[in-house]
Amino acid sequence: MPGDPLRVVRAQLAEATPEEFRSGLIGYLTIEVAGGLVVEGATLRRLRSGVQSISLPRNKKGYPYLWLRTPSARRDLEFQVFQKLGIRAEAVP
Repeated sequence: MPGDPLRVVRAQLAEATPEEFRSGLIGYLTIEVAGGLVVEGATLRRLRSGVQSISLPRNKKGYPYLWLRTPSARRDLEFQVFQKLGIRAEAVP
C-alpha cells in the first residue's frame, strides 16, 4: 500500500579502512527491507556536524538508484538501521 512504512529486517556493516574513516566514512551497508528488497552499496558517514547519516548508492552521473520520498522516511530508515546495528541514534541539529 502507498504510504506504508518500510521495515528493515536486517542491516550489516563492513567497516571502512582507517584512511576512509578519517574522511568521514564509517562503513559500507547492506540493508534488507521486508518483502525481499536488498540495498547493497549504501554507506554510513559521519557528517561535519558529527551526526551519522546513511547515503544511498548513486550511478556514475551522481543520480541515486533509489531514494526516500520524505525526510521522515529517511529518519525512519536511519533509525531502524541504527537500531539493527546497535548504534545510538543522534539528534539532528
